[in-house]
Amino acid sequence: MLQSTFFNLPPESNRDDAAFWIVPVPYEGTVCFMKGTANAPAAILKVSDQMEDFDEETHASVLQHGIATLPPIPPADTPEEEFQRIYETVKGRKEHNNNFFGKGHFPIFLGGEHSITPPIVKVADDCLRHFGHQTGNNVSVLQFDAHADLRDFFTGGKYSHASAMRRVLEYTPNLVQVGIRSYSAEEYEECPDRINAVITPQQIRADLNGSVKRIIDRLRHFVYITIDIDAF
Repeated sequence: MLQSTFFNLPPESNRDDAAFWIVPVPYEGTVCFMKGTANAPAAILKVSDQMEDFDEETHASVLQHGIATLPPIPPADTPEEEFQRIYETVKGRKEHNNNFFGKGHFPIFLGGEHSITPPIVKVADDCLRHFGHQTGNNVSVLQFDAHADLRDFFTGGKYSHASAMRRVLEYTPNLVQVGIRSYSAEEYEECPDRINAVITPQQIRADLNGSVKRIIDRLRHFVYITIDIDAF
């Protein structure tokens, strides 16, 4: 079966010129509740052309700057191998001067599960260093999630979906967590400053404008946004 493309656009057409790159990452190696999340990227692509391409807020077509769907990053056998595969795939494009985080490109990675995020953030940090920015202090990660994902180890070891943000902190201290409403005693004891800094649904309901200001004030110039579906 041929891979679907976003909006059913011709595959690989004008890929290097497209502003937006859709990258499927169908991995679910550390999922601990219900399997099937590996099917999510294909499912999203399949129904994407059911949306209007005209945006009601900007009054412009979402296709005007180009959207390309790249080949999926195939799942590896272990979480460690998956981390390395994603990292090397994304970094490989950088080293060929046709990178995911270069000027003019906006990459969108479709998982899968949250463990795909740390290797991508690591490449983003590498890119900032490559372009002469101070690493660590420049890339921010804005996480929308129900869970903190700050465990050091969980199902799948240190590369578990529940350890995703703990690994992200190894590459950048600039983590802003929004919507968190569940965390473990381990996370509370080992990462109290992070837990105390999360922006909860209760805080958003009580003061929406103030919560938005807190988010923006804590972000740096370069922002990587990661969204777990349970945030909704």
